[in-house]
Amino acid sequence: ARIHGCTGIGWMTLQGDKSSGTDLHSRTADSLGITRNQAKVLNYARIYSSGLALSVQLLSKFLPNASVEEVTNKAQQIYAQTKGVRVPVGSNDDMHQYRRTGHKEHHSALEWSGGTESYLFNKLEEIANHSEPRTPALNCRISSALLPSNVSSGYYTSRLNWVVQSSGVDYLHLLLVSMKWIMESYGISGRYSLSIHDDIRFLVRE
Repeated sequence: ARIHGCTGIGWMTLQGDKSSGTDLHSRTADSLGITRNQAKVLNYARIYSSGLALSVQLLSKFLPNASVEEVTNKAQQIYAQTKGVRVPVGSNDDMHQYRRTGHKEHHSALEWSGGTESYLFNKLEEIANHSEPRTPALNCRISSALLPSNVSSGYYTSRLNWVVQSSGVDYLHLLLVSMKWIMESYGISGRYSLSIHDDIRFLVRE
C-alpha cells in the first residue's frame, strides 16, 4: 500500500484511540462481546499466524456460556472482518495493483480481500513465499535454515511469524539508533538499559 495508515489495520494502529474505542483491540472486543484484554490475545494470535481453530478455542474460554456453534460463528465473523476472504489473485483490481508494487514472485493463486488486515496478510505471505524472505524495514534476511530452497514449503507458519517478529526487531534497532543520536546531539547523559517486548527503558542522569 506504501502509505502509512491507508489500510484498516494501519489506520487503527496510527489513529485509533483506546479511550474512544477506535483502536484495534477495542474494535475487536466490541465486535465479539469480550473484554479488550481478551481481544488483544485473540488479535496477536491471529497476526502471529495462528489459525481459526485457536481462535475458536480462545473464544470458548472467553465466552464459557456460548455454544461451540456460537463461538465458531464469532471466530469466522472476526476472520472475515480482519483477514477477509480468499479470492483469485487479480480479481480485486485495487489489491492486484498493490501486489504488483511488491515482489514479483507469487506462489499462491489466491489472496486475501475485503478485510481490514487483507493487505497485511497478503504482504506477509508474499514475503514468506519469496526465495529469500527479507524484512520490509531493514531488509534483513531470514536464517538459511528456513529458506524455501532448504525446506520447500515446510515451516511456512514459522516464516510468516518471522516476518512479524523480525520487523518488530527492526523497529527496535531503529529506535535504539535514534535514541543514541538524540542523546549525543543534545548532550543527554544516559544509556540503554533493557527492553521488554515493546517497552524500552533507558537510564538517564538526573
